[in-house]
Amino acid sequence: LFPLQGRSISGERGILFKIAIEKKEISGVIVTDFIERNDLNFIKEKGIPVVLIGNYYEGMDIVSIIPDFEFLGEEVTEELIDDGYKRIGVILGPLSQAKKLGAISLSVLFLKGYKKAIEKNGIEFEKNLIKETNYHQEEGEKCIKELLSLKNIPDAVIILDNKMVERAENINKGRIYIKSSHSYGFSDREIGEKAIETLEKLINGEIIFNNRIIIPYKEEKEENN
Repeated sequence: LFPLQGRSISGERGILFKIAIEKKEISGVIVTDFIERNDLNFIKEKGIPVVLIGNYYEGMDIVSIIPDFEFLGEEVTEELIDDGYKRIGVILGPLSQAKKLGAISLSVLFLKGYKKAIEKNGIEFEKNLIKETNYHQEEGEKCIKELLSLKNIPDAVIILDNKMVERAENINKGRIYIKSSHSYGFSDREIGEKAIETLEKLINGEIIFNNRIIIPYKEEKEENN
């Protein structure tokens, strides 16, 4: 578990990690954000077990621990529709980067659930209501400004990052109803424990047949430890 510069272990901050893998100085790796597919292949070729958290890759045989963001996206959107909102925007993470690498990220899953909810309710999907970010706080302001500049502004917006919610509220001034996806929680403890438990099994030579382990959301907010 190592902080990278960018999305590759080839960067300046990743070089120590890369050397440790080459020398097989580590027994296993947990990846908590999507990275270059070549890096994952490099780790696997060295025979080091890998567990992903929050992402999985098309066509790659790697175990992933996935908070159920597809269901979350559908649930949050449905709740807004039930409350009378019809034009619902979403501010989420870097979709295009994930898709370029063939990664199915939490943002990709959330958007899938969002689309499912609006289609089910006969609402047309509008691409200009979807804003992707790199989860920088100031991007909350930028995205809300872009949504407010539309000829027909949304009546509600879902934001996946709490800090971006705060920055967006500064600009919004109550014009659009802002909904944080964090009103629904996932247990960080459960996700972490499941990742460690799974990695230990792989290190011990056990075969994991289920490559996608789904962690359900909790309606009541849990305190993350």
